[in-house]
Amino acid sequence: MANGYDNYGNPKVDAGIDINVRWEDVTSETVDAKGNTVSIDAVVVVDREIAIGSILWKGRLEDIPGTTGVPDGDLRQVIKYSEIPDTKAQYFRRLVYCMRFKESLPTLA
Repeated sequence: MANGYDNYGNPKVDAGIDINVRWEDVTSETVDAKGNTVSIDAVVVVDREIAIGSILWKGRLEDIPGTTGVPDGDLRQVIKYSEIPDTKAQYFRRLVYCMRFKESLPTLA
């Protein structure tokens, strides 16, 4: 999960956790929180609230190659979050819209 920014304006993230998702790779566009049009590479249904700026990787923690515990590629950054309640507002459908993150994993908070 995104956890602020370092002194140079780069994002910081918490240590990785496994979450339950339904992942769909797409090619689309949306408007981000700042009103900019951005390309979308994945729409992910998640089981909890996810902060904008968080980094997702398609796989389980135990599937990360190597011994560093850090994925070496195919990262996605959350650029938009939406939450849709059912008619009684008891259950929510939570969606995150992600774009490719071409840099290495940000600093762990």
